[in-house]
Amino acid sequence: MSEKAGFRDQLAQIIEAVPDRECLKMADVQRITGWTYRTCKKRLKFNRFGELTRAELARQLCV
Repeated sequence: MSEKAGFRDQLAQIIEAVPDRECLKMADVQRITGWTYRTCKKRLKFNRFGELTRAELARQLCV
């Protein structure tokens, strides 16, 4: 499976924003994207614990 354009740049920015955790909570994603809670819930697929990995967030943002 090939990477989408901009994936590595997006991932680097996410790692810079949250360097200490691999799994991000909704509040982290809201801070990174600038989106509201509702927008995050509509546009992104969180796991059953309400978390996303940094790589998965980058992948979903690059679609």
